[in-house]
Amino acid sequence: MGLFDVFKKDEKKPIGLPDAPQPPRPFQSSKPEGEYSDYTELDFESLNNTLQPRYLIMVEELNSSLDTDRIMKKVRAGHILMVKNKLSKDEPTELRAIFSKLKNQCANLGGDVVAVQDDWLVLTPNAVRVIR
Repeated sequence: MGLFDVFKKDEKKPIGLPDAPQPPRPFQSSKPEGEYSDYTELDFESLNNTLQPRYLIMVEELNSSLDTDRIMKKVRAGHILMVKNKLSKDEPTELRAIFSKLKNQCANLGGDVVAVQDDWLVLTPNAVRVIR
């Protein structure tokens, strides 16, 4: 093969503009009708009406020791709670008592308690695990 062979025209290819690209054919299958198709149509409106969330994530505030029962009721119902601690940090014994109460009740349910930063707790039911 010489240097000028690169510039020779190939007789099989027509000279001129290349063929224009063909527009895509919407939703056409290469298989005849009645056979397996490549796509399935979904009715999203009926799916939205029938699907229910498995777990809800709720945000609650912990203002006093009276809030622990309300919070634990939601954990028993199977919800994941993010609890904002609004208790005074001047009384560490009361804080420890409330946190240990929440931790013991979650442990009895098989759930988990995780402290996030200084003011947030995450309480999970027994079906949810937190990996540390």
